[in-house]
Amino acid sequence: MVPGITDALTPYWGPDPIPPGHRRPTREECIAAAGRVFATGRARRDALPVMDAAREAYVPGGRSVDELAKRIRAQREQARKRASTDTSPPTG
Repeated sequence: MVPGITDALTPYWGPDPIPPGHRRPTREECIAAAGRVFATGRARRDALPVMDAAREAYVPGGRSVDELAKRIRAQREQARKRASTDTSPPTG
Protein backbone atom coordinates (compact mmCIF):
# COMPACT_ATOMS: atom_id res chain seq x y z
CA MET A 1 0.00 0.00 0.00
CA VAL A 2 1.27 3.47 -0.83
CA PRO A 3 0.87 5.79 2.19
CA GLY A 4 -1.23 8.82 1.47
CA ILE A 5 -2.69 7.48 -1.76
CA THR A 6 -4.53 4.30 -0.89
CA ASP A 7 -5.10 5.17 2.79
CA ALA A 8 -7.88 7.58 1.82
CA LEU A 9 -9.70 4.95 -0.25
CA THR A 10 -12.40 2.79 1.30
CA PRO A 11 -12.05 -1.00 1.00
CA TYR A 12 -14.69 -2.39 -1.35
CA TRP A 13 -15.95 -5.91 -0.69
CA GLY A 14 -18.39 -6.18 -3.58
CA PRO A 15 -18.07 -7.49 -7.13
CA ASP A 16 -16.14 -5.72 -9.89
CA PRO A 17 -16.02 -3.03 -11.06
CA ILE A 18 -14.61 -1.22 -8.05
CA PRO A 19 -16.41 2.12 -7.64
CA PRO A 20 -14.48 5.41 -7.57
CA GLY A 21 -13.05 6.23 -4.15
CA HIS A 22 -12.69 2.55 -3.25
CA ARG A 23 -9.97 -0.09 -3.47
CA ARG A 24 -9.62 -3.82 -3.08
CA PRO A 25 -9.10 -4.83 0.56
CA THR A 26 -5.58 -5.79 1.54
CA ARG A 27 -4.65 -9.33 2.53
CA GLU A 28 -4.48 -8.23 6.15
CA GLU A 29 -7.97 -6.69 5.96
CA CYS A 30 -9.33 -9.89 4.44
CA ILE A 31 -7.76 -12.04 7.17
CA ALA A 32 -9.08 -9.70 9.89
CA ALA A 33 -12.58 -9.77 8.36
CA ALA A 34 -12.52 -13.57 8.14
CA GLY A 35 -11.44 -13.75 11.78
CA ARG A 36 -14.34 -11.53 12.84
CA VAL A 37 -16.82 -13.67 10.91
CA PHE A 38 -15.38 -16.87 12.41
CA ALA A 39 -15.44 -15.45 15.95
CA THR A 40 -19.02 -14.23 15.55
CA GLY A 41 -20.17 -17.64 14.30
CA ARG A 42 -18.30 -19.45 17.05
CA ALA A 43 -19.80 -17.16 19.72
CA ARG A 44 -23.29 -17.76 18.33
CA ARG A 45 -22.75 -21.52 18.30
CA ASP A 46 -21.37 -21.49 21.83
CA ALA A 47 -24.36 -19.50 23.11
CA LEU A 48 -26.76 -22.25 21.97
CA PRO A 49 -27.56 -25.54 23.67
CA VAL A 50 -25.49 -28.35 22.13
CA MET A 51 -28.29 -29.96 20.12
CA ASP A 52 -29.55 -26.61 18.78
CA ALA A 53 -26.00 -25.74 17.70
CA ALA A 54 -25.63 -29.15 16.04
CA ARG A 55 -28.93 -28.77 14.18
CA GLU A 56 -27.86 -25.33 12.92
CA ALA A 57 -24.50 -26.73 11.79
CA TYR A 58 -26.06 -29.68 9.97
CA VAL A 59 -25.69 -29.74 6.18
CA PRO A 60 -27.41 -32.51 4.18
CA GLY A 61 -24.80 -35.01 3.07
CA GLY A 62 -22.41 -33.94 5.83
CA ARG A 63 -21.89 -35.20 9.35
CA SER A 64 -24.96 -36.28 11.27
CA VAL A 65 -26.51 -34.04 13.93
CA ASP A 66 -25.35 -36.55 16.57
CA GLU A 67 -21.76 -36.45 15.29
CA LEU A 68 -21.82 -32.65 15.23
CA ALA A 69 -23.19 -32.59 18.79
CA LYS A 70 -20.40 -34.93 19.91
CA ARG A 71 -17.77 -32.63 18.37
CA ILE A 72 -19.33 -29.52 19.89
CA ARG A 73 -19.37 -31.15 23.34
CA ALA A 74 -15.70 -32.13 22.94
CA GLN A 75 -14.71 -28.60 21.85
CA ARG A 76 -16.56 -27.09 24.78
CA GLU A 77 -14.89 -29.52 27.19
CA GLN A 78 -11.47 -28.61 25.77
CA ALA A 79 -12.25 -24.92 26.18
CA ARG A 80 -13.34 -25.47 29.80
CA LYS A 81 -10.12 -27.35 30.56
CA ARG A 82 -8.00 -24.65 28.93
CA ALA A 83 -9.83 -21.94 30.85
CA SER A 84 -9.40 -23.74 34.17
CA THR A 85 -5.64 -24.24 33.68
CA ASP A 86 -4.81 -20.89 32.07
CA THR A 87 -2.65 -18.91 34.48
CA SER A 88 -1.61 -16.18 32.06
CA PRO A 89 -2.57 -12.61 32.94
CA PRO A 90 -5.65 -11.22 31.20
CA THR A 91 -4.98 -9.27 28.02
CA GLY A 92 -6.37 -5.89 27.14
